[in-house]
Parts: sequence; structure tokens; C-alpha cells
Amino acid sequence: MKTLEQSKNWFRISDEGWKSLNAGRPLHHLVREAIQNAMDEATATEINVQIKQVAGDYNYFDITIRDNGSGFADIKAVDTVFMSDKQDDPKKRGRLGRGLKELISASEKSTIATKNFVVQFDADGRTLQQTDYEIVGTTVNARIKTQENHNLFETINFLEEILSTEKRIIINGKENKKAKVILEYKAKLPTVVFKNFIISQEEHECTVQVIKTDGPAKIFEMEIPVQEIETPYSLNVLQRLPITDGRDKMASWELQKFYASFLEKYYTELTVEELSFSWVKKLMGQWFLSREVKKAVFNKVFGENTLIGTDDDFVNDRAKQLGMKVLDPEALGYEVKEYADSVGLTTMKFMKNVQENTETKTVEPTQKELKTIELIKKMWAEINKTFTLEVIIVEEECFIKEAKVACIGKKFCCDNTYQMDINRKSGFNTENPLNPYCLGVIMHEFAHVDKEGCIIETHEMDFVERLEYVAGHLLLKYAKKNHDEDFDKATASEIESKNGANEGFVKFIANLDEILVNKYSLTKSESSRMVEYSRNGGFLFKVRKSRGNVWRKPSVYWYGDYHEGCCLIDNGGRWQINNSNVGICIIVDTLMQN
Repeated sequence: MKTLEQSKNWFRISDEGWKSLNAGRPLHHLVREAIQNAMDEATATEINVQIKQVAGDYNYFDITIRDNGSGFADIKAVDTVFMSDKQDDPKKRGRLGRGLKELISASEKSTIATKNFVVQFDADGRTLQQTDYEIVGTTVNARIKTQENHNLFETINFLEEILSTEKRIIINGKENKKAKVILEYKAKLPTVVFKNFIISQEEHECTVQVIKTDGPAKIFEMEIPVQEIETPYSLNVLQRLPITDGRDKMASWELQKFYASFLEKYYTELTVEELSFSWVKKLMGQWFLSREVKKAVFNKVFGENTLIGTDDDFVNDRAKQLGMKVLDPEALGYEVKEYADSVGLTTMKFMKNVQENTETKTVEPTQKELKTIELIKKMWAEINKTFTLEVIIVEEECFIKEAKVACIGKKFCCDNTYQMDINRKSGFNTENPLNPYCLGVIMHEFAHVDKEGCIIETHEMDFVERLEYVAGHLLLKYAKKNHDEDFDKATASEIESKNGANEGFVKFIANLDEILVNKYSLTKSESSRMVEYSRNGGFLFKVRKSRGNVWRKPSVYWYGDYHEGCCLIDNGGRWQINNSNVGICIIVDTLMQN
């Protein structure tokens, strides 16, 4: 066996193969490689770039990149692929000694001048010359023929986006703008390192600059633009980014870590609109965003006391009753729902927490509370002839502000008996319930039991219809039984008779007008404006809403038996009609007498 060749190198690199690999890349990508090489030169303070199209053939470009640094430490690095002195430093832009060689390989001819060497690449091959003088910095000249008609304007625009921070960047005679850094912070983020030509990804602490740039926000790798991002500001990361071979894109899951670092430091300065975009919603489901920031962002976007609803309408409704805002889960992203579930911000977990942290005890009623119980039972008997009601006074303490006021349910093992609990420690005045709020609560609880004795758990339309019936029935019942002489003038037959409804109602309205003036101290003009005649033989009150002394346009409150509430309230010692879901204050005196 005869040895034909002996070499320490395993492989040769084909110039044509290397050229074809890089010739199709966008022009600004190739120029960027040479600029990055100059920016990695620590002693360089200025980088000057000239790009122009060759006259007569717009597919050819002449490119010059010049810096004032100290030049190449080893001239072999100019033409040796994968040779680099930057491998172990993630704060250097270069990767495996490829960048400048990619530009050279895509060119028709190139010249590199550095220190006292000139390396020329042309159709005849590579020539290395030594000068008798010291060259300042490094100058790269290249003529490139592009595969298609590249737009010089677009190339210049890209290069002008390179941030000018510590070094002056001059593109075709125009200096790049200085970066407007609005925040600088430290964060431990993914980067790429090369140790003995082994590529690995690690997390290193680095500096991130938040920058206000013209146009869409971008992420920069040490001043070099990589890709557009979704954050409202650009991010300049002062270490290598884990980007693809084309050096113009990051994996989406890697990019989210950089988004998270920005959100951790800057969420307090972002508006609700800025926090409502998808990049924030996606982060809500990521482990690398802290729980504290997730909670703060959630509260800022949706408001405090906000929960994500479940498919149980009763649970959602109960949470609303306790003062919580409930969001439709279908309108939110998966990540937001996952976050809400993980921290207990769903209605199901909230109500479970309420139940576990609520202490309720039955107490002996006072003498005044016994009168309240008697009144409630009397009102119940007017609505439900076949069912009985027990009223219990309780003391209930809860960790939330909106404690339960009252509740009603069927008594255990008693088909025809219901129990109503009233919380002494809530806003309900258990010793004097004759006010719009307390009477409204009573009507509300009554309406949870339908005419068949079934419990209406939610507050949907069936509940609203039942409430209208309960309030309208009681108002009509007690209005007819009222012993006040003013009300006696309008007889029950006149009110209920359809044939004589108009005539009777005219009398009733006249008497009511008198009552409003004489009994409740309204002026004659106010009273006449507050009450108007009806149509179709039914009752129609049109009441002017008031704010201070200003009366607003009329709105309908009571038509026939369809009762939505017409209520007299005490406005600082002065009675006026106001809208309410119960119209019970008109008959307060009757309740006391009966």
C-alpha cells in the first residue's frame, strides 16, 4: 500500500460549495456579518460603511467597511473558516469564525487590509501580501453580484437600524442615530457559547436595554437588529442570542423568556392596552414569569376582585353577588385561564375558599328582631299560601368585604317549609327593616322560590320575572289594603276592573298626586311631572329620575301588573319617587299597621 497524501486536516472546503451556500443570502445579511466583525473589535470607535450599485449593472454592488480598531490578531483568521478568537465569550457577536468569510465567499472579488497585510480574493485565487507600513484598523472591500435585483434603499434602511451606542456607525455618509435607552436592567437569559467548537446553550446574566425606536419594536443582539417583536419597546440584549443559522430569527419559546424579563421590570409603566396584547397573555401560562407579576398584570388589566367563570352558572352568579367581576373564559386565552386556575382566581375555587373560611352561627333574636321576623312571615304569606317560612337570625363572618346578607332554601326533610337566614353582621338592619334596601333584600329572597316551590338558583330571566311578580303582587295587595284615607278613595274594584280601569285610574292618579304633595312634601309641579296617565287600561307611571335638583327625562317603571319597581325613598328628609326593583316603600305605613 502506497501513501499518496498525508495531512493533519480531515476535510477540504469547496470554494464553489461555500460560495453557493452564501450567494443567495440577502445583501444586508452579508454586509451585516462584516459590520458585526468590526463591532467586536474592542478598540474601534467608528465604523464606516459605503454601499453603491455598479453603474450599468444594478445586480452588482461595491461594498466598503472600514473601522479604526487594532486589526486582526491572526491573519489566518481572514481566510480560515471556523477559526475565531471569540468562541468562549458570549458577549462577542461572532460565531465560529464564519461571518466575514461568508461575505467574501459570496463576492466576485474582495480585499482585506489589516495591520501590515493585504489579502486579496479574485478569480485567480487568494493572494497574501505584506506591506511596509502599518494599516490603521481593518478595511474590507467586496464586489457582490446578487442573485436577484436587490433594492439598495431597503438594504440601507436595514443597516441604518443598527444601534449606535458606544461606537459611531456611519452608513453612506449618514451617522446612525444614538439609541434612546429608557431603561437598563440585568437578567439571566439564554445565550450561545462555543467551547472547543462544541456549541451549547446556557443562561448567563446580561444587560438588557429597553429602547424607543422608530417603527416596529425589534430585538437586537448587541446593537444588531434580529427580528420584530411584540413588546411596545425594542430590546437590546448585550450578549449572543439563541438565533437560527440565518441569524434573523429566534425560537418563539426562547423569545418568551426575553419578553418575561422585560415584563418583570417594566409592567408598572405599561398601559392596560399594552398589557392586553397576546404576548402578555401567553406569558401568563409560563413558569418563568413570577406569580407576583402575573397577579399584578391580571389585576391591572381586568381589575381587582375579578374571577374567571366556570361552566356552573350558579357558582358564577354567587360570586357576582359577593361583589366579584366574572369574566367569560371563552373570551380569554388558554394561558390566562391556566394562570387564573393555578392561583385560585376562578369562581369555583373562590366560592370553595369562601365556604371554607366562613363561620356562621345562629343567634337568639332580640325583641325588635322578632318583630322583623313576624313582618317577613306576614309578607311571605301574601305570596305563598301553601308554603311556610321560618326566619333565622345568624351572625356570619367572611374574609371578603361583601358578606352574605340573606339566603333562602328548602328546609331539610320538610317539603313545604323554607328557611330564610338573615345575617346580623351585614348591611341588613335586622331591628328596623323598613327601608328600601332591607325590603328589597326580602323581595329578592322571596323571588328565589317559584310558585311551584322550586328554588331558582341564578338570576336569569326566570328569577327576574318572579321578582317582578313578587314585588308587584305585594305592592298591589298592600295598596288595596292601605287604610290611609287618601288611598281609600281609589277602590279595589276601580283598580282591578278592566272595564272601569281608565276611570278608576284617573281617580287613583288624582289621589296619588294629592298624597305626593300633602304626605310626602313634594311641590305641585314636581308631583304633576312625576305621574302621568296610562294606556290600554293599565297602570303606567312615568317618573323623572333626579340628580340633585335636576329632573331627567321620564322612563317607564310600572305598567299594569308588569312591575319593575316604583319606590318612594327618603332623600335627606324629602320623599321622592325613585327606580328600584321593589316598590314597597309606598306601603311602609300599611306594613306597620298590619
